[in-house]
Amino acid sequence: MQKQLDEITTFGQIYRQKQINITKQQNSQYNESQFVKKQLPLIYQNEIMINKYRDRIVNGELTIYNEDQIDQFKFMPQFWQYFTTVTKLKLVGFQNIQIEDLDNIRELVIEGGNVNIYNVKFLHKFCYSGHGIVRITTNFQSVDNFSVSGAKIKCNNHIDKIQFNDIIKSLTLSSVKITDLHNIKGCNQLEYLNLSHNEISDANFLINICKLTYLDVSFNKLQNFNAIKNNSELQHLNISNNQISNISVLKTFTKLVHFDASNNKIQDVKALENNSDLEYLDVSNNPVKYICLNKFVKLRHVNLLNTEIYEFPEVIQQDLQSFQIKLQKQRSNILLLPQNISLAFFLYYSKFSV
Repeated sequence: MQKQLDEITTFGQIYRQKQINITKQQNSQYNESQFVKKQLPLIYQNEIMINKYRDRIVNGELTIYNEDQIDQFKFMPQFWQYFTTVTKLKLVGFQNIQIEDLDNIRELVIEGGNVNIYNVKFLHKFCYSGHGIVRITTNFQSVDNFSVSGAKIKCNNHIDKIQFNDIIKSLTLSSVKITDLHNIKGCNQLEYLNLSHNEISDANFLINICKLTYLDVSFNKLQNFNAIKNNSELQHLNISNNQISNISVLKTFTKLVHFDASNNKIQDVKALENNSDLEYLDVSNNPVKYICLNKFVKLRHVNLLNTEIYEFPEVIQQDLQSFQIKLQKQRSNILLLPQNISLAFFLYYSKFSV
């Protein structure tokens, strides 16, 4: 095996240098990157890329950029002898990537196009961002952090074939056009879940998940989110841009710090009043008619833009200099302001100035 690798490397170097010299003589304006991309066989394109990065490993981390703009990058086992110390691999700018049998890798980050992943057993973290197709033919037995944004995922032709293990703690599937995710029902150790910008209309797959502290289901098609009732440890909750009208499920919640419910159909927000640690509140673009801000002693950021709130409590105990209240209404509609809030401050970001 070693002899074969040496032969590949030596032949690749000789072939590359010889052809570059010939090409340069033929056309002095033809640069090396163009030659690497257009003239060399794929295996030698990849071998050249690998050679460039052999000495760029820092603390077990390696980032490979597509400097030569090659069409396809295969990180194959025969190249792995050069990177036995790498535990974190990041690939940037490749249109097509194939990853297989990389047992040393614990963290894999990809920014680019289409990705094929085969037999990668020991990953702890996988992150992809791009607009390509992610094909997966492996079960992530050890992954506790999985993130894919903007891609089309294929695992045996469907995303619900991905087998997430029961130890996964962080999962992001954003902008991947999913409508359901029943294959996470057994992921009862999940703490972070981002399913934003999808087509989910039913969140019942969340019923058995009880340890979430962060949940983002914004920009979906939800009409209710009662399935989160067992997640009383939630601190960050984003349900914005759905079709939700009732948030009574939050009556038993006490630990919310960040709550965004903008662009829904919510009229009543009393269910939030037990969350005294709330710092961020956005209920803009909802038909909300009343809110008791006194209940939120740590509140710092409030957005009430395009609501039906006209009255506010006479006394607000918070430090008013530390939070914004946004209200877009005509002056005549504001019936009662707290004495210690100036009208100019209160109408921050409104369409008119005082």
